[in-house]
Amino acid sequence: MKAIMMAGGKGTRLRPISCDEPKPMTEFFDRPIMEYMISYLRGHGVEGIRATLCYLPEVIMDRFGDGGSLGVSLSYMVEDSPLGTAGSVKACSDFPGNEDFLVISGDCLCDFDLKGAIAFHREKKADATIVLTRCDEPLEYGLVSTDGEGRILGFTEKPDWGSVVTDLVNTGIYILSPEVLEFIPGNRNFDFGKDLFPLLLREKRKLYACRAEGRWYDIGNPQAYMACCRDVLDGVFSLPIPPSRLADRIFASRPIPQGVKLREPVYIGENVSLEAGCTIGPYAIIGEGSAVAKGAKVEHSAVCGAEIGENCRIAGAVICRGCVLGPGTAVRDGAVLGSGVRTGADCVVERDVRVWPGKTLEDDTRLDHDFFGSAGRADIAFVGSGQLYGDFNRDICCDTCLRIGAATARFERVAVAWAGGPAAGCAALALEAGICSGGAEAVETDADFASAHSHAAANLGIPLSVFIRQEDASLQLGFFGPGGLPLDKQIEREIKNGMSEAPESKKAGELIRISGVTEAYVSAASSGAECGGLKLSVSGKGAVNRALRRALSLAGCDVRSDALPSFRAENEGFALYAVDECGRELGPEELLAMVVTVELSSGAKDIYVPYSAPSVLDSIAEARDAVIHRVEGGKSADGPFAAGLALRDACFAAVRLVRAMSEHSCSLADIFDRVPRFAISESRVDVSNTGRARVMGELSSGYRSASLR
Repeated sequence: MKAIMMAGGKGTRLRPISCDEPKPMTEFFDRPIMEYMISYLRGHGVEGIRATLCYLPEVIMDRFGDGGSLGVSLSYMVEDSPLGTAGSVKACSDFPGNEDFLVISGDCLCDFDLKGAIAFHREKKADATIVLTRCDEPLEYGLVSTDGEGRILGFTEKPDWGSVVTDLVNTGIYILSPEVLEFIPGNRNFDFGKDLFPLLLREKRKLYACRAEGRWYDIGNPQAYMACCRDVLDGVFSLPIPPSRLADRIFASRPIPQGVKLREPVYIGENVSLEAGCTIGPYAIIGEGSAVAKGAKVEHSAVCGAEIGENCRIAGAVICRGCVLGPGTAVRDGAVLGSGVRTGADCVVERDVRVWPGKTLEDDTRLDHDFFGSAGRADIAFVGSGQLYGDFNRDICCDTCLRIGAATARFERVAVAWAGGPAAGCAALALEAGICSGGAEAVETDADFASAHSHAAANLGIPLSVFIRQEDASLQLGFFGPGGLPLDKQIEREIKNGMSEAPESKKAGELIRISGVTEAYVSAASSGAECGGLKLSVSGKGAVNRALRRALSLAGCDVRSDALPSFRAENEGFALYAVDECGRELGPEELLAMVVTVELSSGAKDIYVPYSAPSVLDSIAEARDAVIHRVEGGKSADGPFAAGLALRDACFAAVRLVRAMSEHSCSLADIFDRVPRFAISESRVDVSNTGRARVMGELSSGYRSASLR
């Protein structure tokens, strides 16, 4: 069998380890990761490999040539522009001929039984077989749901926890029939997980998944890199690392010098200088050409061809090739020094700090932030769909916002608005400065709340918008993607990765201010509704409820102070609450079900809702021969949310409901009574001894059989 190896990645999340070379060339126990994978394929009977290259292709081609030194035939396909995972394989369509072939990443490590997976593929006569593995933290991967025979039922690309329905993830290892290539368009960006496999599923092709036993490592970040190192040293993962063993857990090419203290397990590469009085281990990797001076201590760390000075303390860090650490320097757990970094004497690099290649630290420097040209942390954690929370000047400072802004400049136009206090305004100014420094256009609106701002961005065709809210000393940054929809995981990752890169633009973008946005939003929400003096009230407070009150008034309602039904908007205008004429309190789930009922009564056949929407919607739709589509981040396989603003915006939802009440001469209570009764059950599950993803999968597979009493 032949194999196509995808080796074009930059390894952005792995930086600064991967700053100077393609991710597959990342040094691992003195060899590139890709070299291990080539040997792995050869061991499973693969003789011909074509590597798809994009980023710094000459580095890989110069290292491996035609593959003869590794016992394989190796050829290359270089992308002029990124074609995506499936698009790059399409460009190699002449390579496999009429035979089934393997697709695998050149930047992972595994010990799966590929022969067993190939046999499974042939037994099922599959068009495509995806190799799966269990993963306790699956948020960075594609999830695959299957039936008892291994036939694939659905995909979830890089979900949030609310969308996790299984702990089986896509490893990026595929066995494909040549006919599958016909479904991949030529010369355009096309992805396996997002594009090809959902297309094959819709076309009812034979799409199977095979769960592999063994170890699989996506060396996607420094933490994963060190975790794999530890497993190799422990013997949990078998890898043919170069030196022979001096003892059970001591890997070294020659005897250890007198006076060097070893604490196993350790790895000592070729041409390593260890001075008497240094301490190596436990879990230390001292790569080829490294030097460790007397009094230095290296533990739980990888030193890849670097010089460690006297009395240095390296604990839980990665020190890349060419680094020179001055005497007395300490590098803490989780820190990474890129190639060629130099430190003076008695420097301290704190936990989780990353230093980009070629940087220099003067004597006595204490570095507590990432260093890639100027100060500033680049570690942010999105919560939910595109939400950032933190205290001003502690968790979210102006430098953070500046870097976020620069990272979003690739969208060319970014909309910004803020409310609540001067800290929010300060953060917005920094964000706008970053956007403009990256050469993009910053569009500031005067929206009072997030739903009005994202609505304006959608109408203006702006692909990314940010709304900043201040509450006391805390800030909330809400990000919205194309169409004003919730941000998906891919864009979140692009923003986080982009914060580690300096802006490339030599020209600053413009700052444009737009006013009257909230009024335009209110006008759009009330457009076309004639509610004939329907009496109701708005009980909520704040800018969003003032807008809701105006929208209902413009729709022809008689908005009073104490009438029923009563509405209120929360969550920046994205959540609607109500009390109906019978005094029943209705939350967002009930009101969503009511809006869906109204939409279906008007003839809608396809409704797109979040994964978290109650299952009663499916039965409501089924009764009307319609379909509920559950999507993540406002997107489906066929495109963005198609069911209208009433399903995700409080003002639009309220107007849609009162319009239905007026048109059909019914009450809000009448609409609620048309919805089947349902309840939402919450329980707390201990996952201390079980992977959270596995628990989510078991809950998801069993919820339909559960009965609520």
